[in-house]
Amino acid sequence: MINQNSFPDLCELLVEYQDNTEDENIQNCMVVLRVSTGEVQLGDHECTVEFNRLYISVDHEGMEVVSGSLFGEPKKPNEVNRTSELAHKRDTKRNSSGALDISRTAFAANSKTEFGYSEAMNQDIIVREEGTELRVKARPNLRWEVREPDGTPLNSTLLLNDRLVAFSKHSTANRRRSSLSLRAKQRDIQIKPHSGDAKTEKLFAYLTTNKKRLLDIFIAKSLHEAATSSQPYRGEILISQCEHDHEE
Repeated sequence: MINQNSFPDLCELLVEYQDNTEDENIQNCMVVLRVSTGEVQLGDHECTVEFNRLYISVDHEGMEVVSGSLFGEPKKPNEVNRTSELAHKRDTKRNSSGALDISRTAFAANSKTEFGYSEAMNQDIIVREEGTELRVKARPNLRWEVREPDGTPLNSTLLLNDRLVAFSKHSTANRRRSSLSLRAKQRDIQIKPHSGDAKTEKLFAYLTTNKKRLLDIFIAKSLHEAATSSQPYRGEILISQCEHDHEE
């Protein structure tokens, strides 16, 4: 297993394969992922880098994914609780008819008043679905999304020897290999001047919005080139790469 972390002070991805104790043909992919806010020197400026979201992706050859082995599978319950609440609304209508002849001395007053009421009922159906948020969530095509539910920057240990996925041997494969990568999209990276670096803070303060965007692209490209120079930049930064050849 070869673990390459281009920014070990910011992100650390460690991968190890363990034999399954119940089935010798299955190997468990155990993963450690630690993410932190940290400082990166970019040219003459020291900047603070934060990650709001990361993606883990797995590529494999000569092996099959064991059904139901994915970590953080966001399966929703088939049954949904429905709560019905009734809201009453009363419409009142008044209809009156009759003759009224009023005299203090000679005549008696005759009057007749009729009241009619109609009641309308509105029914509101409220659906409540309870569940929990996942920091590491399985996505299609052997990808995992890593983020805090409230959107704050990642700054903790997200995986600690957790089984990310399990593989079984392909019966006809001559070679078995796997590769795990940790990537960040440019929009999920926050670049700020390092607190106390007056020169960098002054630079950021006088940049226009468009120049800030250009600076973000430049920084993202710089980080990408530091991580890997063999792949073209497509808005994603390769942070960590782990490759493993599975011996027969």
